[in-house]
Amino acid sequence: MKKLFLLLNLFAASHFIIHHANSAQPDGGQPAAPKEVPSLQNLCLKMILKKYPASIPPIILEHNYLRYPINIFFTQHVAAIATNMINNNKLPKSLEHSPLEQFKTQFPSLKNQFDGNTLQYSLSIQDLIDVGTDLTKTYNSQDNSLSLSYLSLTSLHGLQNVPHKDLIQQINLNNNLLTHIPSGTFNNLPALIFLYLNKNKIATIPSDAFNNLRALKELYLDNNQITTIPSNAFNNLIELGWLFLNNNKIDTIPSDAFNNLRALKELYLDNNQITTIPSNAFNNLIELGWLFLNNNKIDTIPSDAFNNLRALKELYLDNNQITTIPSNAFNNLIELGWLFLNNNKIDAIPSDAFNNVIQLRWLQLNNNHIKNITADTFNRLAQLNVLYLNDNRLSDKEKEEFKSTLRITLDIFRL
Repeated sequence: MKKLFLLLNLFAASHFIIHHANSAQPDGGQPAAPKEVPSLQNLCLKMILKKYPASIPPIILEHNYLRYPINIFFTQHVAAIATNMINNNKLPKSLEHSPLEQFKTQFPSLKNQFDGNTLQYSLSIQDLIDVGTDLTKTYNSQDNSLSLSYLSLTSLHGLQNVPHKDLIQQINLNNNLLTHIPSGTFNNLPALIFLYLNKNKIATIPSDAFNNLRALKELYLDNNQITTIPSNAFNNLIELGWLFLNNNKIDTIPSDAFNNLRALKELYLDNNQITTIPSNAFNNLIELGWLFLNNNKIDTIPSDAFNNLRALKELYLDNNQITTIPSNAFNNLIELGWLFLNNNKIDAIPSDAFNNVIQLRWLQLNNNHIKNITADTFNRLAQLNVLYLNDNRLSDKEKEEFKSTLRITLDIFRL
């Protein structure tokens, strides 16, 4: 009976393979999943009926993860089933116009139980392999990608047994139910360039999770439940250019978290719960052009937080709890063109805050607590053409004085 439960679990996942794998675009605009995928419905139905004929009076489907249970048994087999128990699953709350409602209407004589849909299930890549799934059909030879998205996978066990692992350049594991990444999972994938683990339920990252992915350029871990970044977790990703950690629950950044990411161009840490930026946390990111720290709980900026980010072009610090800007905090950002500090609690801006930010074109300080400000703070910014200072606490007199002493010409100015 345990085997039957496994097959039924695989059956529940079949909806996602058939209806999503052909059309789903992985996050980040990468190539679509392959056009041909295996039919787990036909595979599992054949195996179930071979081992458990439809003449068995009760078919028990409870305590699984069924969402579209009617696809499990086709019309020609279901008539002999005396009882169809589907309770304790994950059926939709609204059954109107659903396959389940059609099933009940078509077979009113059956005793159907649909109560208590709460329990989840377990499904790994190895489970797919064990029941004979041909994973070569989820491999796209044109871009060397393997698509395992939208399968409700809970475990990465078996990833080492997928076909063409020496050739795979992209693995799509987004939109599953993964909770952790076992150590060594991604070993022996020497050609891997793109790894999508976003939109899962991953809470922790082992420090050696990505040790051997030396060719990796893009890593998507956004929209998970990650709380901490282990020290040195990304140290061996020497080619990594894009790292997505946004929309998690990260509250601290270890000072050595990104030490060896010298090729990193974009770092997304927005929509987390970060409270502080460690000094020198970004020191070695010499190629970093875009840094997203918006929508966190940052209250202070260390004066040396961004010291070595000489390639940085855009910095997002909106929607935090920053109260002060240290003198010279942005002084070494010689390529910075866009700086966003909206929706904080900044009450004053030092006159030397932007001294060496000579390429700054766009500066937003909306909705802060600024009470006084001098035009000299901005008069050194020869490239500045957009300045937003509205929704602060400046008096009308201070606003007029500011305007009268501002010597630069702005295309957009809001005060």
